[in-house]
Amino acid sequence: MASLSLSLGPKTLNVKVTPGKTLAEVLQEFAQKYDLKPEDWTLASKGKQLDLSLPYRLSGLPQNAKLEVVRRANSMCIFVITF
Repeated sequence: MASLSLSLGPKTLNVKVTPGKTLAEVLQEFAQKYDLKPEDWTLASKGKQLDLSLPYRLSGLPQNAKLEVVRRANSMCIFVITF
């Protein structure tokens, strides 16, 4: 069975994948493990964001690929500045 290695800074998780498992499900496992909101994050490989709707077999990723968990570009960050 293939696996993917997901990392976010020092946090790393190896996720076993089946050919039909979507990348969104892989991200969900990582988010659940580290108490993150999956809608705020996405997966990237070599600096390119991946389509999370694709199943592993159609993603073009090799077995044991190393992926980065990165913040989505469209997620909102709210900063409160007080003077």
